[in-house]
Amino acid sequence: MTQKIQLETIAKSSYGGRATKGCYVIQTADEWKMFFEDNASIDFSRETVFVAYLGCKPTGGYSIAIEEAIETERSIDVYVREYPRKRGSIVTQAITTPYHMVKAPKMRKEVVFHVNTLDYCAASKGNGLL
Repeated sequence: MTQKIQLETIAKSSYGGRATKGCYVIQTADEWKMFFEDNASIDFSRETVFVAYLGCKPTGGYSIAIEEAIETERSIDVYVREYPRKRGSIVTQAITTPYHMVKAPKMRKEVVFHVNTLDYCAASKGNGLL
């Protein structure tokens, strides 16, 4: 039995993430305070937060996305996609820290993150995009 979980984006940006790469589950207000200074407008009795950080990047053009979450019998599988800078693209010349934060209904099972990086070369094979 598997079931797709409804996700709602809270925040997504190229700036404001953490300098180190990682994926996290936030289940309580105390855990929230370990990541953020402001008070959450999240009802942690009913909601869980997933955050994916890409880490510090030397330019713009990078991003990260929490694409879906699937509940299985044993776990919640959260699928994250990293988007590298496209070769030859014009990007901002600033250090960026991309992140994506979503909320979902409260989770009681183990959360397993599956992180994949988009390969632009493989994705565009045969269509002449690169």
